Amino acid sequence: MLFEELKRKSRDKPKAQAKLGFFYFEGIEVKQDLKKAVRLFMLSTKNGHSMGYFWLGECYYLGKGVSQSYNKAFFYFKQACKEKNGRALGRLGDCYFYGYGVEKNILRSLNYYLLSSECAVSNSDNRLSTCFKTTNHTSTNKNKNDPNRNLVNKKKHQQKQKQTKLSIQYRKTIFELKKRANSKNDAQAQLLLGIFYKNGNGVGKDLNLAFEYFKKSSKQGNPIAQRKLALRYLKDKNRKNIEKSFHWNKLSADNNNSGALNNLGIRYLNGIGMKTNLEKGIENFKRSIKLKNSNAYNSLGICYLNGDGVPRDNQIAYKLFFKSHYLGSSNGTVSLGSIFERLLEGFVIDNTKAFKYYWKASENNNDEGQYSLAFCYLQGIGTIVDERKAFELFKKSAKNGNISSKNSSAVCYEKGRGCKKNLKKAFKLYKEAAQKDEPNAIYNLGICYLKEKGCKKNVGKAYDFFRKSLQYDHFEEITIIKNLNKLMFLLKHNAPLEEIKSVFFQDDQIYFQKKKSHFTVLHMVCNKKYCNQMQRIEYIKLLIDIGYNYLIPDRNNRMAFDYLAKENEKQKWFYYTSIIDDFINLFQREELTDMVINNKPIHRIWVEHRLGMKINNTVVQVLESFPRPQMLSFLKWVYSGVVEKNYNYIFAVAKVLNISSETFISKSGRLGIIKDLKSLMDNNTSYDFFYIVNKKEIKSHKFLLQARSDLFRSMFLIMKNFSNRVKDYSKKNYHTLSLLFNFLYTDQLDLEFIKKTNINKKIINELEDVTEYYQLNRNSNLIFYLHKLI
Repeated sequence: MLFEELKRKSRDKPKAQAKLGFFYFEGIEVKQDLKKAVRLFMLSTKNGHSMGYFWLGECYYLGKGVSQSYNKAFFYFKQACKEKNGRALGRLGDCYFYGYGVEKNILRSLNYYLLSSECAVSNSDNRLSTCFKTTNHTSTNKNKNDPNRNLVNKKKHQQKQKQTKLSIQYRKTIFELKKRANSKNDAQAQLLLGIFYKNGNGVGKDLNLAFEYFKKSSKQGNPIAQRKLALRYLKDKNRKNIEKSFHWNKLSADNNNSGALNNLGIRYLNGIGMKTNLEKGIENFKRSIKLKNSNAYNSLGICYLNGDGVPRDNQIAYKLFFKSHYLGSSNGTVSLGSIFERLLEGFVIDNTKAFKYYWKASENNNDEGQYSLAFCYLQGIGTIVDERKAFELFKKSAKNGNISSKNSSAVCYEKGRGCKKNLKKAFKLYKEAAQKDEPNAIYNLGICYLKEKGCKKNVGKAYDFFRKSLQYDHFEEITIIKNLNKLMFLLKHNAPLEEIKSVFFQDDQIYFQKKKSHFTVLHMVCNKKYCNQMQRIEYIKLLIDIGYNYLIPDRNNRMAFDYLAKENEKQKWFYYTSIIDDFINLFQREELTDMVINNKPIHRIWVEHRLGMKINNTVVQVLESFPRPQMLSFLKWVYSGVVEKNYNYIFAVAKVLNISSETFISKSGRLGIIKDLKSLMDNNTSYDFFYIVNKKEIKSHKFLLQARSDLFRSMFLIMKNFSNRVKDYSKKNYHTLSLLFNFLYTDQLDLEFIKKTNINKKIINELEDVTEYYQLNRNSNLIFYLHKLI
């Protein structure tokens, strides 16, 4: 871990000394020891390290580990700022704003706050947003006979006088800025006024006026204003213009604005206003890091965590998140919390550490930190359950612009968690969040209209919101239970088949079982409670066709099949799954294979055909590099089209083999298997078995015959020197056996051909005989066709 690494390096490296001191100062990943922290910071300053100066200044500023001294704090912050230390710039702003250790100078403090916020120091962003906002102290004591009443009133009067003096100073500052901005055309003053009008800080909130000030300052070449103008073009609905946003952001980045470079990297990474370009995204993050932007460390860390444009490396991601947090970005703090909350290779889940990091981020008014901390209190992650605190944090986070928190606040009102149950407030908040395209809220709004929660029942509106929510859903964010409820609604209201399909297919991914649920879509479709009998078989076919794993048990250890009540439905289930069952059995048997990948014997012809490539030593080495469980799941998909666990787990292998998402989906499920079998049947170069009937040859493949016929499998096993040619001993005619072999590949019987012939009944009888003779799967689809003919 990083702590142990810093301990080794702290003997002679000032950077390591400062970072190690920070660990002891915070007391999150190690027991807090302020005296040890101060000693390490002092060691670091002897070598002139700027972060050592800052943290020593911070200790004196807060009176932690040393006696409080603003004069000493100011001195150390000043030393740290010689190397453009973002956190020290913010603290210098505090010193000038409040007159701590230096004469009070509000305009100078604002400039320091601005420089600090450009290093993405979260506290400085908050200072710029709230420094002129004053709060009136009010007492809740209303008892006239209270002996302390006079004392309370005196304190209240003193507080009011103090606030009045501050308000006068703030008004003077705002007046001075307006004078410079308008008459002197001062770009810096225009920028500050733009920030104040955007946040309603010391002036009335006015987004139009803020935009105009940003525009004026930008035209004069102020790179910070250019970056903020770009954000307005991106975020303001009434003036949204992605091209203009990109233009101003690029201009700011070209002027070496670190925040703009980080934003540009995010744009390239997510394809905002241009094609996705991971390399350019990474390049811009690195350029921003050189300019000491703390958010850029977090952005690059996320890339390493997800493997976007760089090799996936959890340890590097952790170090980058730590550096981001260390330099003052609350986004980095949230990311550190998520590291300890998730199950990641090389890390142990530690909910206490996760909670502490979320709490730190929340203290810096980070909306994501507040949202994550709220869930910690709601679910008892690293702390005791406190629904009231969770609710208050959701409200704070929503106020800071977090749309997900607005939805969560609505859920609290709906369920009465941490507050009084209020369906009307819940409905109102769902509506507000849905207007900002929050997928959960859109879905929940549909539930409100469907179940008359805080509004009048309106099935039509409910249907519209469910349909709208489909385009936003992401399986990593929306639980499967919600999608099951949505599917249940669509099924009960006889929605068009295309809409049902859209629940199964999301973002080019197949709809699979998730770990959070003990109840799959297929279980629900098979259950008569949720799906009417007329549609049930069609939906079962659809799921099996697209590769749904029908072998998953629910929490009661029941298969989806077990929920089918009618015998004829069970019969159709077996008919429809028989070909997949045959190939799963073939995959599990290891006899008569001719190749090995990752210690798993396979059939070369079939695997090469399914992958669309020849398997040479290079391909084998690539496949051998994957963990065996992952490789077995992938090979099972190759054989049967069934997708185990989750889509990304198997598609990771397919992606390395250059199999696109579209190709992967088209090859999944029953339809994918049959499609490949048909193309294999038409391939005249791959046959390795010839069946002779009445001096005519029927070409085939050994692996297929042993998969679908126990008789052929026995023949191949018993006869060591088995010939590639064999005569038919069933004494049936060529037409019958051609139909049989065609069925083995396509899982369909050529009914039209049978109906056209004059020997209809004879062929039916002969097909029944050869089915038994060749020992085909008793649940074979062939039986289903013969029943239809009879």
